[in-house]
Amino acid sequence: MLRCLHLSVLIVWLSVTFGQTAPLVILATHDLPTEFEQTLLSTPATEWRESAKIEGYLVEEADGFVFVRHKDLFNLATMEKLIHAIGAVSSHASPRTKVLRLDKLDRAEADGFLGLLANSTVIRDGNTSLAEVRAFVLEPLIRVTVGDGSRTLTLQLPQVAGDDLKDEDFTPVPSVRSTEPQQQRPGSTMALRSYRDSLMFSFGKSGVVSAKRAQGAEMFAKRIYEELEAQREKYEAGQDILRASLIGKEGVPRVGESLSLLAGPVQSFLQDSVLKNPKIYGFDTGADLQAFLGSARVQQVRVDGLLGIGVIVNGERRIHSMLINIVAHDHHVGHVH
Repeated sequence: MLRCLHLSVLIVWLSVTFGQTAPLVILATHDLPTEFEQTLLSTPATEWRESAKIEGYLVEEADGFVFVRHKDLFNLATMEKLIHAIGAVSSHASPRTKVLRLDKLDRAEADGFLGLLANSTVIRDGNTSLAEVRAFVLEPLIRVTVGDGSRTLTLQLPQVAGDDLKDEDFTPVPSVRSTEPQQQRPGSTMALRSYRDSLMFSFGKSGVVSAKRAQGAEMFAKRIYEELEAQREKYEAGQDILRASLIGKEGVPRVGESLSLLAGPVQSFLQDSVLKNPKIYGFDTGADLQAFLGSARVQQVRVDGLLGIGVIVNGERRIHSMLINIVAHDHHVGHVH
């Protein structure tokens, strides 16, 4: 009887020990696995889990799978930093132009501002390194589209007067583009990377059937989708907060309103700038333009933030600005205005 009991226990132990299979490793990448990533697929997860985390990979185990991806897949990690940077911008934003000097900003805020600039052509085209930036210009950009049923016109509303850059805030730009390596600030590490527009799943060595592999890939794809969607919602919420800060208590024109009802500065802008230049706006005469503006109604209002720096080009002082509008999956992630 005792021998039978020992035999039963042995059979159970063998079935548990040899019936278990290691979790299937699934690696998500944009391109073919690197040499390091090949190691993750060819050896047990217990041997590389910690080293993978050190190299910037996220490792999660669930439902018999080990999901592995680099933390910056789809620029997810970098985009998270930039969303925080937009939040810092919002805390300083107002309807008037503001100058924010680097030495007066919190270190994290300054790095965030520099990170935003690193994702624009402001630095590259201006041949200005992030290390040379001394001050930022933050201001709203409000564009109103009006129409009378037959044609439309988009106007950029005048900005509210505010801070001015001082002479020492402007950075001279060399006439010849330097080929020397530029000193970098922490913000430069927030530059979004271009990547191959694909999502690949690679599987570790295992005897798991193909259906199980497909199931794991589907689960992993859903996880990535949910992260991307959650980040998109966070980004949009951050943009809403930024726009509200830029608008302030003054508000903006409402859809359906007549331009004649807008505040005094807008009326001065229409009289002094718009009506005196009808041809620029596609009208033959000032009377034609005035008649259009008199009957037109607001159809759309767009509010954006502009972040810029002061530069000196051929002795001329300029402000190079970018729209605070970051696109994670795009080679062109900033625009000069």
